[in-house]
Amino acid sequence: MTDTGKSFEVKKMLREFEAPKFIFDVNNEYQEFQRINPTLDFDRFISEATKKRGHIIVFEEATIFFSTKGRSEEILKLLIGKKHHKNIIILCFHSISDVPRYIRRYIDFFTLKRTNDTSDEVWTLHRNQRLMAYFEDVKKSSKLDPYYMSRFSGNDL
Repeated sequence: MTDTGKSFEVKKMLREFEAPKFIFDVNNEYQEFQRINPTLDFDRFISEATKKRGHIIVFEEATIFFSTKGRSEEILKLLIGKKHHKNIIILCFHSISDVPRYIRRYIDFFTLKRTNDTSDEVWTLHRNQRLMAYFEDVKKSSKLDPYYMSRFSGNDL
């Protein structure tokens, strides 16, 4: 979903850390940060990202990546090796339905914001009571505050 503040929140986090950034920025939203050429294709970006050490790696459009590439062993390699390589990896999805189940266990925390997902979609795809509770909280609270978000541990799922 657009205009919920996803990029705003990511930029806020990026300003807090001194680590070098490696950003896949297809929408040209991260001009204030050193970033890679936005025309670099996904495959080359992933290949370069797996070589990084001590970086913050941002996939601004993870939704597009996973919808076009499907299951990615390279992303898994990146997520599994993130602590060993001292990387922080940020994946920005448009909806919780877009987050592949197979990567959830490698995610340290989620920031959930307003989406166009329905409760039935989220339950059908994820079948997780805790995730549903977070989802329903954000859905209810974002009616009062469109930028409301919930942050929770990946271990909660």
